[in-house]
Amino acid sequence: MSTLNEFISAIKVSGLAKPSKFEVTIAKPKVLKDTQYKEDSNWRTMLLYCEQASLPGLSYTSTQSRTFGEFREIPYERIFDPLQLTFYCDRDMWIKGFFDSWASNIQNTKTRTFSYYKDYTVDMTVVTLDSENNRTYGVKLFECYPKQISAIQLSYEAKDVMRLQVQMQYRYYEILNFGKAAVAQKQSAIESDPALSPGEVIIPQVAANISPSSQSRQSSESEYVREMRARGLDPADPDGSLRLGVRGNTI
Repeated sequence: MSTLNEFISAIKVSGLAKPSKFEVTIAKPKVLKDTQYKEDSNWRTMLLYCEQASLPGLSYTSTQSRTFGEFREIPYERIFDPLQLTFYCDRDMWIKGFFDSWASNIQNTKTRTFSYYKDYTVDMTVVTLDSENNRTYGVKLFECYPKQISAIQLSYEAKDVMRLQVQMQYRYYEILNFGKAAVAQKQSAIESDPALSPGEVIIPQVAANISPSSQSRQSSESEYVREMRARGLDPADPDGSLRLGVRGNTI
């Protein structure tokens, strides 16, 4: 049973993530290439003015199935929740104008024709940071576009800064791992192969520089050594290797 001291000690060692440490990046859509909204200082300001963002959720649509006994909920479709973004509005309303122009170029307001999907969708990322601004976790969202731009209420009595809320629709997302999470992912991939021991693992980055024939030879040699030791024989004994009839390349 864990104690309060163990809990405090764990927090001191690993720390806790804070929702206030994050960064958002958005690629420029092709439909805005001929407009005034270019990747300049205003573009960087827009990303800095992102007050709130969300790590997207995921759910499954399921159906009931029963062969015998109780029903089982069988998933058949993934559903990605829209991404909610909130921005501080700058004095020149550049951020508001950017999203208005993006949304307006999805459909021509005069001809009512729609632009090509690939021209108004972009990729974007949402990344969390630690206390030292190191990236710890993130998601890359593919084929994003502003599905909804919320209204901004104006009032003589308002004293707070103006904010813009945008709902981004996307097709799917992938998880980006940084730091310890990336190392853990690689280690998990290694441990998933029970035939490999730590001393026999070829790290993927190193394996990229090894020819296929060299990899095949190393695999055969490892198999040979395991087989010899399992039978209580010396791997260096040539007579033993002949009696075993090693598969693959002989040593």
